[in-house]
Amino acid sequence: MPDDLVMWALGQPTAPALLALLIDRAWPRRRAAPPVFLMRAIGAVVGRLNRVDRPPATRQTRGFLLWALGSLLALFLGAAVAGGLADHLDRPWGVAVETVLLAAGIGYQAARATARRAVDGVAGLTRTQGEFAAAPVAAEACRRLAARLADGAVALVLAWLLLGLPGVFLVKAGQWLVLAVERDRDGAFGRAVRACHGLVTLPSAWLAGILLSPGHGAPLALGPLPATAAMTAALDRAGLGAAMPAAQVAAARSLADQAHATWFCVLVAGTVLALVLS
Repeated sequence: MPDDLVMWALGQPTAPALLALLIDRAWPRRRAAPPVFLMRAIGAVVGRLNRVDRPPATRQTRGFLLWALGSLLALFLGAAVAGGLADHLDRPWGVAVETVLLAAGIGYQAARATARRAVDGVAGLTRTQGEFAAAPVAAEACRRLAARLADGAVALVLAWLLLGLPGVFLVKAGQWLVLAVERDRDGAFGRAVRACHGLVTLPSAWLAGILLSPGHGAPLALGPLPATAAMTAALDRAGLGAAMPAAQVAAARSLADQAHATWFCVLVAGTVLALVLS
């Protein structure tokens, strides 16, 4: 009977997601950056499409097209990889490979490490000290941590549960495109790419916002995203909105960790509920 329960649990769609979240937390990565060669290739495409001599409307249209083509390619590659694993590996090994790929994409632990370095970098500084003002550094670290929780731990898991590996590739492609247009994030091209990715991941960002700020809800909007808005609101309610930068980032890490743990428990509860109902 216990062996049957274990095999049943491993056969649930949530099992790879739960294992991926655990692997990511145990993965000692300092940063979760995409492959350099891939970002160079995407950057070259972005440079050709987003030339400054083109009118804003044209650049916006090209931004939409880039995201659409990139998403279609990601879905195709995800389906091809999933099909290849199913054809050439036994199911347990195929699921193991997909679990590792999912864990590699989540990158939440790497975001925590980055936030930790931000704490060390602004430790002892007031909000206006340092070569650069410490307050914007702390605010950006909090924003990126909330965004990684939403885009990684929540969005990729939901994409996996809904679409499998193609869904994971879709979300990761959107993340990399958003990173590629970071220098033009407020331009017509960058706004188009970010809006498309934001629409796809809006449900997960809203859910992450609820996890970060339980009992207070999260705004369902693209700017700012629900997760980052919820993080800011939670820090303000805790009286840390204008606190020392190091204390602010440390509190953001604690809030994100609590949200991550809650999300893990929600997935476990869903697995148990499926067992009860089956």
